[in-house]
Amino acid sequence: MFRPDSLPTPLAAVLEQVRDWTDPGASSPLPAGSPEERAAWVAGLQQLRDAVDATMLSAVAAFDAAGDGEVLHGAASTPSWLRGALGLAPGDAAERVRLARGTRDLLDEPAERLREGSITYDHLRSIERAVRHVPAAQQGEAVALLSDLAGSASVADVRTAGRQLRLVADPDGTLAECEQQFDRRYLTLAPRLDGITALDGLLDSESAALL
Repeated sequence: MFRPDSLPTPLAAVLEQVRDWTDPGASSPLPAGSPEERAAWVAGLQQLRDAVDATMLSAVAAFDAAGDGEVLHGAASTPSWLRGALGLAPGDAAERVRLARGTRDLLDEPAERLREGSITYDHLRSIERAVRHVPAAQQGEAVALLSDLAGSASVADVRTAGRQLRLVADPDGTLAECEQQFDRRYLTLAPRLDGITALDGLLDSESAALL
């Protein structure tokens, strides 16, 4: 794991402050005394987490654009550096870089909303996943629509709206994808000697909803 000898002063100060909140040996404001205070802490920490994610995307975008991973440690790519240096899972590393690159153009609006705290990191991920399969000419409009929706809707609602947008924008491609998912379905029940049954399978979205 990559651990710098020192962190930038503002970052080090914030990190120390946050760690002190849960340090049993420090004077911590946690836990708060009333349900309202505890709820405010949970909501505020979620906002802090989203703000950190927004800042992380900006930092990764700059790091990636400069090719710093290759320069510092000879990594093959930025996702490779994130996996090796920070221990991120392959899928998470690839997604973070994809989102970071998107914030420089297509995803600049939802990224700004994430920074402001009006949407969450999961909203941003859902928007990116949805528009990735929309024809390029319609991606900008799709991002704007989903960003507006995300300000007042749940992540699940944004995902549903994204699927609908894909269906309207590219019905042939959506139908082909649904057919591929349908063909890949399988469900296996394997009784074990101890009486437990092991379950394994893949389901398309309609089958999963029915189950």
